[in-house]
Amino acid sequence: YKRLNFRRVPMEHYEVADFFGRRRKPYLLLNSDIKTIKITQEFIRFNLDFYLSNNGKGIGRYVTALLSFIGNIKIIDIQGFQNASNINKFPTIQYQDNVGVIYQGLPKYIGKVTLELALPHDNFSVDYTLCAENMDIDKGKVEIKKSELLEKYEGKLPF
Repeated sequence: YKRLNFRRVPMEHYEVADFFGRRRKPYLLLNSDIKTIKITQEFIRFNLDFYLSNNGKGIGRYVTALLSFIGNIKIIDIQGFQNASNINKFPTIQYQDNVGVIYQGLPKYIGKVTLELALPHDNFSVDYTLCAENMDIDKGKVEIKKSELLEKYEGKLPF
């Protein structure tokens, strides 16, 4: 119960949850899939499809993902993201959804980016930041090696 205008009234569920610090929280994970690879003497061009999944107990609302590509790499095309390269010195994209939600156990496709890795460089990394309502900010880094791209390309060589 709580006091309200000189009387005692039952507390709402969210008030009890806030009081005890047990509000259900989402826990978002970023997944990607390499698609369509083209290799020339100068570069490797490929598509990355991105998905968000929720492994938490709460619904993911007001979701934002910020992805920066570190290395000798450039963005060729983006779908589902906004180009945010002006906020730092690396190619950067941003996903923001203030309307939809991400439910537990159902991966959500958020977009695709076409990247070009200049050769002979071996690898690059993706720095990411994920956040949603009631979720702690999640920052991470994923290394992607040229050998991984070539393995994905096996059997599809044009020559």
